[in-house]
Amino acid sequence: MTKPFQMMSESEIDSHMRSLLEEGLNAGMSQAAVIRADKIVVDERVLYKCMFCSGYGNSLGCPPFVIKPNETRELLKKYQYGIIYRKLESPERICGTEAELHKNWAQQLSRDVQETVATLEGSAFYKGFYFALAFGGGRCKLCSLDGDCKGLERRTCLQPFKKKPSMEAIGIDVYSTLRELNWTVSVVGKDTDPKTIEAVGYCGLLLVY
Repeated sequence: MTKPFQMMSESEIDSHMRSLLEEGLNAGMSQAAVIRADKIVVDERVLYKCMFCSGYGNSLGCPPFVIKPNETRELLKKYQYGIIYRKLESPERICGTEAELHKNWAQQLSRDVQETVATLEGSAFYKGFYFALAFGGGRCKLCSLDGDCKGLERRTCLQPFKKKPSMEAIGIDVYSTLRELNWTVSVVGKDTDPKTIEAVGYCGLLLVY
């Protein structure tokens, strides 16, 4: 019988956390690291950027259908630790003038991360971390790689157990948060020379306890 996390010893919690790290890596994530919840950076400017994105108001996993930055801060105060996962790939597929040729691949990468963290949330739940909560990266791609939200008209998600809002959607500054882990991070776009990039990919977050 699985014990709730409050009844676990430190060694039991440590064992489960290491298992969640390994499960993420075995599922295809390139990196995984435990992070203190108070080291996850929240900034209102992330929401302001979202407000000028094509996903704003057009996806149930994006603002204004998700919690706001001030609510995210309050949420994080309830947790001690989380796990950050990142799936890396060739910079040529994410940035630079040739990136558009690989658009579908990059969108699939975002979906893979979202589905993986959803699975890990379930795994954490059955390990006794019943408050485990996952977030993906980028606009939800579950219904369509183009981000076309099939449940928007009815305001009801068609895949509620898989849908995980992105870290950015709830106001998390992913760049600053990754720096807290000393991970290499770069700002990239179509005008970025892939040869200058060390690491690029999509991230997910699992709040554990």
